[in-house]
Amino acid sequence: MISFAPIRVIRGFYKALRLGVLLAATVLAMNTFVALGWLRPVVVAGDSMAPALVEGERLWVSRWRTPRRWDVVVLRPPTDAGRLVVKRVVGLPGETVSLRGGAIWVGGKAVPPRNEGAAGGVYYGAFGHPTWRLGPDEWLVLGDHQAASIDSRNWPAPAGVPSR
Repeated sequence: MISFAPIRVIRGFYKALRLGVLLAATVLAMNTFVALGWLRPVVVAGDSMAPALVEGERLWVSRWRTPRRWDVVVLRPPTDAGRLVVKRVVGLPGETVSLRGGAIWVGGKAVPPRNEGAAGGVYYGAFGHPTWRLGPDEWLVLGDHQAASIDSRNWPAPAGVPSR
């Protein structure tokens, strides 16, 4: 009579070994991406992006592509280069962006947000209806929680955030 127990043990060992190698490769790849600056762990501070992102939430930020409108980005504000802030891109390079009537206007047309939390109901307070002409390498960023956000509306001129 032949026993199949040793075969099961060997197969189980190889499955565990394969899983261990896959896990080690994943960890090594993540550490490499972090070391090269392609992937960065960030913890959300403050409530400027509520309800989409809440304080203490952890994000992985990639640097693999150019931001598009409504993307969430992490950047250093021009007023405090020592910290990171999380904001939403609303204006792209070369565009003329204005905030009026509770909406974002780009090139004279209202641009509806892609989702409900995306900077909906733009607020500018008692300062009128500002208009910004973005440079060839600038983005306009806002927080989703408009009343609590310090963003492109409040930063010194120019309001656009450079890509570098």
